Amino acid sequence: MTSATGATPDAKELAAEIIEALAAARGAAAASGYRNLVGRAVSMTHMHVLATLRARGPMRMSELAEALDVSVANVTGIVSRMEERALVERLRDERDRRVVIAALSDEGRRVFEEMDRRTHDFFEGVLSHLSVDEMTQLRNGMRAVFREAKRAAARKRTEQARDEKKGRPNE
Repeated sequence: MTSATGATPDAKELAAEIIEALAAARGAAAASGYRNLVGRAVSMTHMHVLATLRARGPMRMSELAEALDVSVANVTGIVSRMEERALVERLRDERDRRVVIAALSDEGRRVFEEMDRRTHDFFEGVLSHLSVDEMTQLRNGMRAVFREAKRAAARKRTEQARDEKKGRPNE
């Protein structure tokens, strides 16, 4: 493989090309999955809330506001609009009824299932145009990326635990 200059690319150049290709593929897949959800009045902000709740589970409104980097008043309005569209539901903490918890509703879960299906279909279509050799190389490369991503996450958790023991805030 050669770069635009004709020379063999170094590791940094290859990494930049791979990151660019992954971002482009992810963006195309997301656009494909998101396209028909717009008609259902699901905004990007709503998708961010849904993704956060899907990843972390039900959250106090204050925790959700912090995760989204918005005020509690702002997240309250967002959740209200999403509740009107049946994407989320508000629950009360059984230990402290004053605490409001936001959770995915069945419809919110269906939105993600539809996005997942559309993303799967998109990539299945893309991959159908690759040769078996290209798919084998891609699979092996993705396995290596996933392996290193798991190691990087483990290192980050170890660093955070060490910093917490030393009393330093996480970055």
